Amino acid sequence: MARNRGLVFFLFYLGFAVQAFASGQFVVFFSDKQNNIYSLSEPQDFLTQKSIDRRLHHGIPITEEDLPVSNVYVDSLNTIAEVMFTSRWWNAALVSGDSTALNKALEWDFVMGYEYLAPAKEKTGRSENSGTQETPKAEISQIDNYTQNKMMGVVEMHKEGFRGENMLIAVFDSGFDNVDTSPYFSHLVYENKIISQKDFVGRQEDVFRYDTHGTKVLSTMAAFADGEYAGVAYLADYVLCITEDVSSEYRIEEYNWLIAAEYADSLGVDVINSSVGYSYFDDGGMNYTYEDMDGETAVITLAAEKASTKGMLVVTSVGNEGNNGWRYMNAPADASNILSIGAVDADRNRARFSSFGPTFDGRTKPELVAMGQSTLTIKDQVISTSNGTSFSSPLVAGLAACFWQSQPQLTNLEVMDILKRTATNSESPNDSLGYGIPNYVLASGRQITGSDDYLSQKFTVYPNPVTGKKVYLAPVDIFVNRKIQFQLYDLQGKLYLEKMIEVAPHQDLLELDLTNVGAGQYVLQCFDNSMVKEVKLVVL
Repeated sequence: MARNRGLVFFLFYLGFAVQAFASGQFVVFFSDKQNNIYSLSEPQDFLTQKSIDRRLHHGIPITEEDLPVSNVYVDSLNTIAEVMFTSRWWNAALVSGDSTALNKALEWDFVMGYEYLAPAKEKTGRSENSGTQETPKAEISQIDNYTQNKMMGVVEMHKEGFRGENMLIAVFDSGFDNVDTSPYFSHLVYENKIISQKDFVGRQEDVFRYDTHGTKVLSTMAAFADGEYAGVAYLADYVLCITEDVSSEYRIEEYNWLIAAEYADSLGVDVINSSVGYSYFDDGGMNYTYEDMDGETAVITLAAEKASTKGMLVVTSVGNEGNNGWRYMNAPADASNILSIGAVDADRNRARFSSFGPTFDGRTKPELVAMGQSTLTIKDQVISTSNGTSFSSPLVAGLAACFWQSQPQLTNLEVMDILKRTATNSESPNDSLGYGIPNYVLASGRQITGSDDYLSQKFTVYPNPVTGKKVYLAPVDIFVNRKIQFQLYDLQGKLYLEKMIEVAPHQDLLELDLTNVGAGQYVLQCFDNSMVKEVKLVVL
């Protein structure tokens, strides 16, 4: 059975990694999946029909890797330790026990080795956490979270009827306190849109406790109050998983993430949002270095990559290390076939805390950015502002889910590619903003075909380069009887001009005033709910 680099790394160091720990939480690796009660010929015994259908639709085979761990091996291991969870993809088990007993297990032919992950912990031995401080929102005339949604074309997306219906989103976080009682999430409860929930830290089903971080993250996607707040994908179905232990930081949390990803896969999840990340731990011997941010080392990174191969779209926060000594992304943001998300403010400027790329092997990170500074979120029954890439990530996850809903023939990797190719910084991606801010309208515009396609039409912007304070567009007959929105961005994605114009019949040209626009290179985007056109513009 093939082994990944990270697993080989761990097994290589087992000789000294476990010696100092008499008791604790460990991962035990098995050599094979023999004596298994499950069969590849009957995948419905370990995968839901939705999971099987997703694989069939995208041509993803069900292999031995997807089989559950041998029940015979698990039963044997349970005689010397408590098996907490098993991993199909890693062919392993998470156990609570002591190294003396596990050393005896090394004599068994089916045990390859084990690794220490964390100190021993009681099953429900968790502390409550009130979360971070929030700032009450300012009163505004539109729905409260209009700005963060509008930035990504969500307003137009919702008008077109894409709000996440029939999409399944998994959220991995530290707790979802009061989601089951808050009126902003009542539609999720009453319409049974939380289809499953699991606490992988406390090993129980109740996730509506411990911490409000996950509540706020979830709200950007799923909260709804008519005329007041609309999450990006408020009609999607959700799987809520606690993988992060707010009371400590150990490698076991990476394995919690792995087990949760396998759980999500088995349920047929389309999109995973992960607003967690790791580089430093309470046990310094577990710390990662920048050299480890290569997409091939950290356990959680390898797990995210594996989830992608199963057809799920993984979206994760890039990290909040931009102002400190680490500076770079946290794992799993260094994975290759995922979307890592940075943060910008309401003016589309990079938030100072947002982590930088590139990965150690030179890949662009973050891939995309969204509003993560003064993001409006829900805690209990209050709308307030929150800061962090934890809150920009779910915005993009919700956008990706709804865009995928509108284009169901696409694969997870194709959705990622389109969002990157049509983002505001796609022509000059960098290590602070990546490919820029994704936008539903622009992404959908790249999919439009037919004789009425804006992209097949021609019009002129002049003068270009712009030498005065005005620029003109002609002819404008392709815009007649439409309300067209014009937005002018620089190449870093900062918005300089936004104007809505309704084009009248027989109108020869449109005029835009650039008085407040300085010299530089820009992209002028013209679009309505279904069509899009963009032109490079140079202002002298």
